[in-house]
Formats: sequence, structure tokens, C-alpha cells
Amino acid sequence: MKLGSLKAKRDILRSPLRKFKFMTRWTLKLILIVFGHLIYIDRPERLKSCPWPAIFALNHNNYSESVLVPCILIYLCGGKKVSFLVHWVFKLFPFLNWMLKQINPIWIYNRRARVGWINKLKPLRQQDIFKQALLRFKNGQSVGIFPEGSRNNNPYTLKRGRMGLGRMVLESEVPVLPIGIDFPLRIKRDKIPFLGRIILRIGKPLYFSNERKKYNRPRIGGRTARTGEKSQQAAQARDQKQMLALYSEVSHRIMKEISRLCGKVYPYSI
Repeated sequence: MKLGSLKAKRDILRSPLRKFKFMTRWTLKLILIVFGHLIYIDRPERLKSCPWPAIFALNHNNYSESVLVPCILIYLCGGKKVSFLVHWVFKLFPFLNWMLKQINPIWIYNRRARVGWINKLKPLRQQDIFKQALLRFKNGQSVGIFPEGSRNNNPYTLKRGRMGLGRMVLESEVPVLPIGIDFPLRIKRDKIPFLGRIILRIGKPLYFSNERKKYNRPRIGGRTARTGEKSQQAAQARDQKQMLALYSEVSHRIMKEISRLCGKVYPYSI
């Protein structure tokens, strides 16, 4: 599906996007019309058929996709909001801050800015990312996450996926929709372009029913120690190890699927 065709541009202009205010609605449409010629979506029907809410898990290459991809997903999902996890530094840029606030983002405060002095501007207020994500699922809103944790300008290899993705999946009851972001120039120029033709390959939903059953067993997470356990501390350590193993297993499976979709290698084991 190309967003640069005349028909696609007409559809964008006619899209109601009723969940957004007038200014936001037309800013989003303008972004898609201006940059639509750069965008191709493979298997867009999987977005429409995916249960809602869901976790959208994507690889992360550059700054430009931080704006383009949420706009694309919101449009293809019929104007439904997708709340992305966003680095707090974006709050310092007025236009980006305004745009991101329209999707009710989950701000990430536990990471430092690359430029040292900017960290002095870091807000003191913190928030629990997982509680915020569960609250959005409860309110019928999907969440978007870049499990690599930061931009990855390596054109051939993905970064190791964060275990926080595994925890979010196991603590919720929503499916995961893996999405691969690729650039045709990635191989030709041997680097990730700042702005160029972009391909979104939509995967099939992942459900993790068996992993959730394991995670929700009474003894996982120290909820209840087993009968006759000599050392409660040893039991809690074992439970913690099992939890981390499950987080890693879930994250690994999602990253392998993202790898297949985006064309980058995922060289890590569980």
C-alpha cells in the first residue's frame, strides 16, 4: 500500500480522525500528504484485523520515523490513538511536545540525554511505565514501543531487545503486533538515511498464552512461596530468576519476528 498515490491522498483528506482536535487532525494529515510518497506499507490489513488494544513493537532507526510512524499507525487504525513510549528530551521541542501530547504518550524519565547539560532540564517527576501502559490498555488505548531502547543506526544488526517489553506483555492481556521498519537505501548506501523511502512490514499478532499461564502461576514473582520451603529468601530468588527468564523469552521471540520483518539480523540468544 502506497500513501503517495492520488487516491491515497484523497483518502487521507477524507479520513475523519474524530478522536483528535481540528489542529491535530490536519497536522497529521499534512504530514502524511507531504511525506506520503516516501511511505509503503506491506500487509496493512493486519493492522485493521488485529484485536484492540494491542502492543505495537517496532525497530528504531532514526529521528524522522519517531514522527512519521505514529502518524501512519494512527491513520491506518482509523484514527485510534496509539500511545508511544517517548524519551523525556522530546518535551524540550515545542512542536514535537505538542504533537506527542495528542497521543497521550508514556514519558520515559529513566534515561539520560546524550548532551550532558540537557540533563539539568530533566523533570523531577517520575512515573511507572508499566502502570501507565496497563492504564492505557484498560482505557482501550494501544501502546507503541521500540524495544531496542534507543535509535539504532546500524544498517544490518538489531540491538538486544529490552526485557521490559517482556514484562509489559506478561502483565497485560493484549496481543503484540510486531512491525519491521526498513529503508531501501539501507543496503545501497551502507547506512540508515535520516529521511528516505520507508517500508513498514506488518507482522501477525503474537499472543503468548502459555507464557502468561506460567507467569501467573501462584509461585511466580514471590506471590506465594511453595509449601515446605526451607528458605523464603531462596524461594524469592528462584522466582525472580524464573520471571527474568520469561521476560527474556518473550522479548527474544518478538525481536526475532521484528528481525524477519525489517531485514536486520538479531544475533542474540535468550
